Amino acid sequence: MNRFSLPPIEQCYYLDEGSHTFVNLSLEQYQKVQKLCSMVTKDTHTKFIYRGDNRVDDIYATRSNCPTLAERIFMIGEKSNEFLRDEFDQHNKIDADELFQKLHNFTTQQSVRQVICRRIPLFYEHHKDFFSFFRNLDNKEVFTKAFSTTSKWIIKDYYEMFLHTIEMNGDDNDNSKILSTTLNIEIAYYFKRENGILIVGWVTDSGLITFGNMNKKDNVIQQLGLPIYKAGVFPEQQEICLKYGLPPHNILGYFYDNDCQYFVVNHHLLCNQKNATHFEKLIKRGMYIDQHNFLDVLGLTKYKRGYRLVTNEYTYLH
Repeated sequence: MNRFSLPPIEQCYYLDEGSHTFVNLSLEQYQKVQKLCSMVTKDTHTKFIYRGDNRVDDIYATRSNCPTLAERIFMIGEKSNEFLRDEFDQHNKIDADELFQKLHNFTTQQSVRQVICRRIPLFYEHHKDFFSFFRNLDNKEVFTKAFSTTSKWIIKDYYEMFLHTIEMNGDDNDNSKILSTTLNIEIAYYFKRENGILIVGWVTDSGLITFGNMNKKDNVIQQLGLPIYKAGVFPEQQEICLKYGLPPHNILGYFYDNDCQYFVVNHHLLCNQKNATHFEKLIKRGMYIDQHNFLDVLGLTKYKRGYRLVTNEYTYLH
């Protein structure tokens, strides 16, 4: 299976906030979730995305099969590694020199993990201009000068997403502002591993969360005289990179058992159910969630801060 299919009704649950227990979906609730899934599948501007996470016990300070996880993950969502760090770049500064150096190190195979090095020859065959540019230290001036334009944030995100896919945003991406997801549920299952969860969400190409597709800004990058990349080093992973994280408003639910048979539906979705027209808006904008106690719930996890996303503008919350 490489795409999502809602399990049978007897294997679908939601968090009942009153009793703080998992409850089976009613037939009416199940049919409405099915309707939403069908609309996402048929919408050419929307895609299901998946994320396997085997660190939930540590990050959310609870077990993967516990109702407390549903309470927390459907309130604060999934966040990138940067949100686990005490120190962070509050002003989101751009260090163009450091970014160029990391890309130079990749193209010259310096400080690159062996598994990445084995993939470089194949990547090189399709990205010779990329290698030629970043191997030449004289091009650092061209690269840094591009950051003086209004496209500086696009450039930063474009290349940081690439570095994230090869784990060069700090040790094991511990500095990364990027959260990895995939279009292939089997890839997510691999990263879920034992006792983890497999998250099912969706992204649109016109809503608050975009595909994060690394190639959508190719024209902008090329117009600045910078090299582009058409695929990552691991194209088979069908990776979709999201800046900062996956908000709970776009999480359908998660599988919590090793065989991915039992599915917990985001209980906030059940409060958002009205009609097909409403679902169209929900898919584009994300579901409504009362987050008045967001910071209180965040404080019960290992995350050090959150973020607010309004019309593609990000601000930190802590």
